[in-house]
Amino acid sequence: ERWFQRMLAVPDGAKSLITMRAHLLSCTGALGKVAKSAGDEALRAEAKQLLDDVDPVVSSLTAVLREWTSAAWLTIDELSWSKTPAMVAEQMVRHEAVHKFSGLEDVKRRMQPSPHRRAFALFHPAVIAEPLTMVVVALTHGIADNVDSILRTGGSDALLDFAAVPHSHPLKPSGYAGGATDVAPDTAIFYSITSTQSGLRGIELGNGLIKGAVKQIQRSSPGIQQFSTLSPIPGYGGWLTQHVRSSSPGAPDADANIALAARFGVSGATDVDATELADAFASYLDTAVANGTEDVTANVLNTLANPRRGSVAWWESQRLANAMRPLLTASVQHYLTSVKRRGKAFDPVTNFHVRNGAW
Repeated sequence: ERWFQRMLAVPDGAKSLITMRAHLLSCTGALGKVAKSAGDEALRAEAKQLLDDVDPVVSSLTAVLREWTSAAWLTIDELSWSKTPAMVAEQMVRHEAVHKFSGLEDVKRRMQPSPHRRAFALFHPAVIAEPLTMVVVALTHGIADNVDSILRTGGSDALLDFAAVPHSHPLKPSGYAGGATDVAPDTAIFYSITSTQSGLRGIELGNGLIKGAVKQIQRSSPGIQQFSTLSPIPGYGGWLTQHVRSSSPGAPDADANIALAARFGVSGATDVDATELADAFASYLDTAVANGTEDVTANVLNTLANPRRGSVAWWESQRLANAMRPLLTASVQHYLTSVKRRGKAFDPVTNFHVRNGAW
């Protein structure tokens, strides 16, 4: 550890250590796979020995970098189109992992000072003009329950154009009060947080950034009364496909609603309406009604994997969105709260939010 600590004192030493840890994490990940699944026993044994040799180095380096990234050394700066250096904006574009930028105008839209959006980044003085992690915040009137309403593009103020969404549409934000888009925002939604340093993976930075951003927003926008996150669920699709493949279709005489819910990991009575879902798919796909549990299950999986039919996405069909919502809501709730791995949530984003105090 003393050598690592001395490295922090030399120019670009911190960046070199971050890069070193990134390579070490990549190597240990590859070695772990070989040690676990290689067909050659001698190769597995060699990989395990290498892991035993490398793990103490990774642990020491992690401890040094964790101390280096303590709150006392970090600063939180607001990003803006007019004041943020181009090098930082380039980092923001390159590392955005949640909602990719569509072009220069999209970069400007997210960074331009606006009553409807803010962006913040966490910096360390030893890493010049290179953020450690970044977060983008949408300021809305009411909590949005879908990211499309936040990312929607169009006019200069099309972001958060909830007025364009019909009041009866299932994707309408539940807290949206209606009216023009210039209604005063009362909610801050953190919808994209991105780490720019793979070498700092596993070292908690997002918690401090979010809490610091909340304080800055409260100071500059006292009308903001509630704070929320809107995050992706990256593991749900893969888990659902595997669960459906491995689960039993159920007895032929079972209740159709319960049988369908069970295929998606949900047990007991729900609001799932298998008949309405079958009819909604027939209308959306322009086919004959296929109301068997396996037919409906296949349609749901195919639609999630291929969300558009021509130019129309399934959630743009109000009937299908209404029919899908109870099933997917119950299934996702089960996935987030009940599916575990080594005592923690199976979903990595869920674990991130739990560490930050959610639940």
